[in-house]
Amino acid sequence: MLARLHKLRHEAWGMGHEVVSQSPILKPQALTNFHRKAQASIEFMNIVSMMLIILLGLLAISAMQSRATHDTGLKITMKHQCNELATAINTVYNGGSGFTAHISLPQTIAGGHDYGMTINQKTVAVTAENNVAFCRILTSNVSYTTINKGLINLTNANGTVYIS
Repeated sequence: MLARLHKLRHEAWGMGHEVVSQSPILKPQALTNFHRKAQASIEFMNIVSMMLIILLGLLAISAMQSRATHDTGLKITMKHQCNELATAINTVYNGGSGFTAHISLPQTIAGGHDYGMTINQKTVAVTAENNVAFCRILTSNVSYTTINKGLINLTNANGTVYIS
């Protein structure tokens, strides 16, 4: 009896021994079908697991690309604002004493990001989210207290550009 159960166990796990059973409940064909169904379930789980791993990998790549696109868009917008202020300063400086210009700077850039602008020597700098964009200007004679967002006035008085 023990030898028959041993053979039956080996057949259920696919070890190739012939199964001899006199029990109407444990038929060799039923055990073979069970083994096939169990193997199919394991294979199905492996396929589903691999598909999930691939999907998670694609999602991670997509998130990295989305962040890179966002950063690029922010940097382009920062450079645009930098060039706009630098062009206005250069135009007023080249216009000579008494020349005046007005420009409008947005309250936020690139989808609602706050930003700041400073001028140091012959450079305009725009900062936002730990990024900085620089633009060169023709003069270091620029006077301002703060560069406000919205409508700003630029005036050339004897070679010095005043921003208010």
